[in-house]
Amino acid sequence: MKVKNKILITLIIFASLVIISLVLLYFFYENEVRLIGNNFKFFFNSSSYELLEEKKRNIDILNYSIDIELFPEDEKIYSDVKISGVLLNIKSRQIELDFFDNFQIHLLQLNGRETEYIFDEEKLIIMSEEVISDSFEVRVVY
Repeated sequence: MKVKNKILITLIIFASLVIISLVLLYFFYENEVRLIGNNFKFFFNSSSYELLEEKKRNIDILNYSIDIELFPEDEKIYSDVKISGVLLNIKSRQIELDFFDNFQIHLLQLNGRETEYIFDEEKLIIMSEEVISDSFEVRVVY
């Protein structure tokens, strides 16, 4: 009986933490979180957002636009991510971004055109047929 009570208490604490997290998320981002049917839809848009200074790479991310749909009953997540930025002091035929290879990409575009990509450990390397010398926009749908 004691083990069942510990498991029940642990589940109640976990569920409480999840509920509190969702309430705080809604409180701070109420214009960006919507409940659609049984699914949650999150919108995130940030300008000039720096993530660990992009690990001192020759790239400056100017804007992230992230649209996420959660389907808890189906255990699925769908996302449409747009990232815009500029290359600093270099010209290149590829862009390297931090992404894990734990999802299925349905569409990847560079400057509005579908393009090839590869995963190298925790990096998404996006290829371009043309030299990228300035600004770019990447769209990843997964």
